[in-house]
Amino acid sequence: MIKLIYRYMLKQFILTSLFATIALCLIFLMVSLMENLDDFIDQHASFKVIATYYLYFFPEIIKLMAPVSVLLATLFTVGKLSTTNEITAMKSSGISLYKIMMPFVIAALLISFGHLYFNGWLVPKATEIKTDIEEKYLKKGPSGSQIFNIYFRDTPLRNVIMHYYDAATKTGNGVSIEEYSDEKKPRLLKKFECQKMVWDDKKTQKIVQAKYESAILYAFSQ
Repeated sequence: MIKLIYRYMLKQFILTSLFATIALCLIFLMVSLMENLDDFIDQHASFKVIATYYLYFFPEIIKLMAPVSVLLATLFTVGKLSTTNEITAMKSSGISLYKIMMPFVIAALLISFGHLYFNGWLVPKATEIKTDIEEKYLKKGPSGSQIFNIYFRDTPLRNVIMHYYDAATKTGNGVSIEEYSDEKKPRLLKKFECQKMVWDDKKTQKIVQAKYESAILYAFSQ
């Protein structure tokens, strides 16, 4: 009996979550398209270029919208169960509130682990291609003053995340560097966080100077 109830609740949760994700992503895409359409037209970008840009922009949008979608799906699913008195019926049949919430906890854990892999491996690859299109058609990138929310893979086992990068001073802010053990079965080995990082072209090894409370030095090996 309890398995049937769990299956019913998970079905409602998953369908609502998918609908919320698709709806929020479409709204985000429409707003972004309206903002960037003039720039694409000025640069004579073809429909294929625009479609490719938003295809590789989509993973980053999912990354941003997924937590909101899960929250909305949980609220709507529990609200519907409460409105139709199904929660009252389950509690009167001896099912505790903790057991009622168990499917949502399990689903949230699974989504969190999937989201961790998605953000660490798929989003950086898509963002790299998206950034190339931005530099060519939207005049964003190294030539601009600042780039926000940068995600890229420095090596197959190292991810670099920056809150924003100032091209004029070659300074990154809000930096996080993650090192993993293996490509096929990644396991986080080290994580460096710093408030400020400065790129130095004069150093042979491309040493990056970072300041996080006390000085932290990190060398990029290429």
